[in-house]
Amino acid sequence: MEGNSARSEQPSIPPDPHGRITSARFRRILAWHIARLPGGLVLCHYKPAQALCHRDRPEQGPRLDHCRPTCTNIARTDHHAAQLRRRAELLDRQADHAPAPVAERPRASAQRLAAPADHHDRTRTTHQDPA
Repeated sequence: MEGNSARSEQPSIPPDPHGRITSARFRRILAWHIARLPGGLVLCHYKPAQALCHRDRPEQGPRLDHCRPTCTNIARTDHHAAQLRRRAELLDRQADHAPAPVAERPRASAQRLAAPADHHDRTRTTHQDPA
C-alpha cells in the first residue's frame, strides 16, 4: 500500500468484528467498506479532519465523487495501481487511432492516470507480520 494513510490503514481494521462500536468507529468502518467497492481506483481511510472531499460538512462521511488526488486519506494497493495502468494504456491505444488534435485529451487523461500508479510504485509500503 502507499499513500499518507497507508501506515494507519492496516492497524485501524479491528481484528475482532464484534468489538465495541462507537459512532466514530462505525463511520470509519462504513467508509472503509464503501471505498472498497469493486472497480474503485483508490481506498479512502476516511478521517473527517483531513478529508478534502467536503471541507464544509465532514460529518456526512466520504464523498468518493469529490475525491481529490492530494487528500491524505488516500491509500492504494498494487491492484489499484495496476487498474490505473490498464486504463491509461487503454486510453493511449484509443488515442493512437484518433487524429492528432482529438488524441490530445485521451493522452492527457492517460498521463493523469499513470502518474499515481508510478508514485505508488516508488512509495509503497508492505505490511509484514511480526516474527
